[in-house]
Formats: sequence, structure tokens, C-alpha cells
Amino acid sequence: PAALCLHCKKIGAIFERFDDEPLAVASLAQVHRAKFHGEEVVVKVLKPGVLDILNRDLGILYSLRKSLIRWIGLSNSLNPDEFHAELQRSLRAEVDLQAEGLHMDAFRESAAKGISAPVVHWGFLRDDILVMEFIEGEPLDKAAKRTPKARTKQANRLAVCFLEQVFIHNLFHGDPHPGNLILRGDEIVFIDFGAVSRLDPDTQRHLGRLLSEISKNDTTAATLAILELCGKSRDDLAQMPGLLVDMGLIVQGFRTGAGTRWSDRIVEIARRYDLKLPRSVITLAKALVLIEAM
Repeated sequence: PAALCLHCKKIGAIFERFDDEPLAVASLAQVHRAKFHGEEVVVKVLKPGVLDILNRDLGILYSLRKSLIRWIGLSNSLNPDEFHAELQRSLRAEVDLQAEGLHMDAFRESAAKGISAPVVHWGFLRDDILVMEFIEGEPLDKAAKRTPKARTKQANRLAVCFLEQVFIHNLFHGDPHPGNLILRGDEIVFIDFGAVSRLDPDTQRHLGRLLSEISKNDTTAATLAILELCGKSRDDLAQMPGLLVDMGLIVQGFRTGAGTRWSDRIVEIARRYDLKLPRSVITLAKALVLIEAM
């Protein structure tokens, strides 16, 4: 079909209905409900001037990057330049609506049964607009109203889904908070793919080994795995006498289901022992905290 130009046609000539009142508003964009070819859709639109504001703020953050890392207590665990570069990449990705749509399609095509993402309507001649399927449902955290058996089923599905995103498809949703996970019947639908990331192959391998050793209750192997993840070797362990003890707490907590989030503990261990986490782990750490909380 011919591409649709919203510069040369009025909204009423494109959509059968377009709600002027936004369905949701965020700092970078807002979404409106509409009707397109007889189907209920959501139209995501970037706010005017948002790119100029974003570039200005990134410039300010660059000048403050070292102080910021020091202030949050991670000056020895994160490289300030890499931290800013990852922040810049993730923020600019959030205003690339074409990329968001492509990620949405890729996610939906690879998702297991019971997991989905909105269908994207392509063919618009503007890269600051994204038109997608409207998802009728409720935020996933509302599933607390369901039976314990149903909640356990959904929790298992979500956990397996996220592990597949990271270790099989290597394309994971970077902001899986309750508002971005919709329960449509028994199906979990991920929305808002502005924050999406991938791991580099070495990080993916080391992180996979770390999780595997934790699940096998092997404290020594898990400790060596986190050293490899942070670019250290077995020989460096002698300079960190408390690391084995702290990793043992993570392993034991995982085995007994003590309720502590292991992703928080991994970041804390990196900070405590001056271990530099790979750049691609920054976005993953945030996503893991959100998934574990959910």
C-alpha cells in the first residue's frame, strides 16, 4: 500500500477517529487512542523539540558523569564514559520510534506461547509517529486478584520468558515495570519497546555461567564466574578474601528462596570489591530488578 503522509493529509483523512486527549503522557512522548481501518489502535507521538532537549541534557550529564558515578557509590564499578555512552544509547533509542516498532515485531515473532507484543502498522512517512495495536487488558500486577495457582503460572511464564529474551534471542525488554506488562486473558503482552538491549557475546556467556553455577549451588564456581564477568581471573580471588563468603550468601539465598533479589546483591558485590561490570550489564541490571520485583 502507498505510504501515508501525515504532513500532506489531515488526521481525519487517515484515522476514522483520533482522540485528542492523550491516553498516557511521558517525558519524551505521549500516546493517543484512534481507529485505523476499522481497528482500535494506539498512536505514539514524540513531543515537539524533544530531541533538542535530550541532546542538551546529555551534554550536561556528560560534564557531570564522574561526579554522578561517585555520588551513587559506583565509581570503582562503572567506567564513567561507558556509563554515559550506555545512557546516551538507551535514551536516543527511546526517541527512535522506527527502531521501537522493529523491536516490537522481532519480539512478537520470537515470543513463546502466552507472550506477545502489539502488532505494528507500518507505512507512515514520519519517524516521530508509531501506530500499533491497542491492547485491551489490565496491568500484570493486577493478577494478584487471581488464584495462587494462576499467579504461580504467570510468574513462571514471565521468568522463563525473560531468561529466553536474554540467553536465547538476545533481545530483552529493558523496562518491564507493571505498566508495560499487560494481562490479556492469560496472555502477557509487553508494550513500550523504547528501552531494548542486547548483550555482547562474552558478557552473555559469562552471565549465563554465573546463573548456572548459582542454580547448581556451587559457590566457588559462581565466584569465579563473576570474576570472569568483570574481566578478572582466578588469581585475583586471593586479593578479595570476603568475596567467597558474599557469593555464598547469594547462592544460599537462591537455593532457599529467601526473597532477596540476587541482581541487587550482584551490583552490591561489584561495588564492594571494585569489580567493573560490563557496559551491557547496566541496562540488564535495571530490567532484572524490575522483573524480580514483579
